[in-house]
Amino acid sequence: MNTFFKPLSSFTPAPAPAPMLPPWIDAPLNVMPWSVALNFTLVQTGDLTAWIGSARVYRDGLKFELLVAQRDPSARSAAAGTFFARDSFRLGVSLSDGRSSEQDHQVTSLDEQPRGVVLTQGAGSSSARFSRFDYWMWPLPPPGPVTFAFVWEEAGIRETLAQIDAAPLIEAAAQARELWPFVPGNNPGFSVGEPLRAFYRPASEPNDPDESAQ
Repeated sequence: MNTFFKPLSSFTPAPAPAPMLPPWIDAPLNVMPWSVALNFTLVQTGDLTAWIGSARVYRDGLKFELLVAQRDPSARSAAAGTFFARDSFRLGVSLSDGRSSEQDHQVTSLDEQPRGVVLTQGAGSSSARFSRFDYWMWPLPPPGPVTFAFVWEEAGIRETLAQIDAAPLIEAAAQARELWPFVPGNNPGFSVGEPLRAFYRPASEPNDPDESAQ
């Protein structure tokens, strides 16, 4: 019987060792985090609102989402309209022990643990009126206040501060659960900047580039 869908091509996982990255680089691949609804506003004007939504808390850090909504996209300048430009808005965080950082903190070593806070912007999406960004924050905050700072000069938004208590994050970290032991080489997943096709390629395509030359 004829069907609309043709058989899928055969795919085989390519050898792709997933190294155990240090916790300040990104969230672990073998841990189920505990979600916490933060839902606090960073800034709100008549035309624009930015807020922190939910957080996925791990034992050593957390991923949280920054959301930006705009009432009238045509009203903003071309500079302010570039949500993904690194010179647009700026987000920072400070902990109760005095450590602080702003987004895209540059990690210079995989072997040497940073002394301060790491705040790295990850995946995101954007439309004319709404944008969403993920951030990885390391380490887990100590007890006390956690202060978030936000500024967007091109959009006419001066620096604003919002403060939350670290207690719900610390409690959530205790609920994070390891799914299985991490064994390098047996955990398919993304390395830094590695594309999807590195893990799933057609069976007819050689895994080793040198094989095609033989």
